Amino acid sequence: MATAVQVEVPIPDRLKDRPMSKRGFLVPWFVAYVNGEPDFRVMEPAKLREAIAFNKCWMCGGQLRGGVTYPFVVGPMCIINRISSEPISHAECARYAAMVCPFLSRPNARRREIKDMPVHMREDGIKRNPGVTALAFTRSYEIITDQQGVLFHFDKPVAVEWYCESRTATRKEVMDSIESGLPELREMTKKIDGQEGLTAMNRKIQNAMRYLPRA
Repeated sequence: MATAVQVEVPIPDRLKDRPMSKRGFLVPWFVAYVNGEPDFRVMEPAKLREAIAFNKCWMCGGQLRGGVTYPFVVGPMCIINRISSEPISHAECARYAAMVCPFLSRPNARRREIKDMPVHMREDGIKRNPGVTALAFTRSYEIITDQQGVLFHFDKPVAVEWYCESRTATRKEVMDSIESGLPELREMTKKIDGQEGLTAMNRKIQNAMRYLPRA
């Protein structure tokens, strides 16, 4: 059944042809199907390769035009380290995702466990719900491939939009989210890169503050 938020947020034209799940949720292009049903917890690996190779929108699967600045849909920690695990999308598709996706739009939402998912489709994912979602508009990015898979390291954003509970997020909401996520980020950075990496990370944190909402 569609939620009130889904009813209130208009579906962008680019997404109107996407199928709906039995529960009334729009199924993004990247979502994997398990036993014939869409599983929103994981991406379809083939779609990731296709998005990269043919410059396609992560949400609708449509073509992205060259020379246009498109956003990554990320959490606050990704604004700090400028890393995304998912490709770019059309702006209108990204905004719809930020406002309607239960995990992205509801601070108290939790991801379901993936223990029943086929092994070849499992991924670690983000366990922590950051409470707010950012759209990081950037002119360029680099694709990084390692043992963990594919990541996108994006250039300094030219603009950042913030969302919480299907609306524009406040500065306090963004700051609360950042402060709650920093201990884990600092701990991970120090473990991997030592004190030198932690010092560099602290500089990135300060640089990220410029992208917070004014109010």
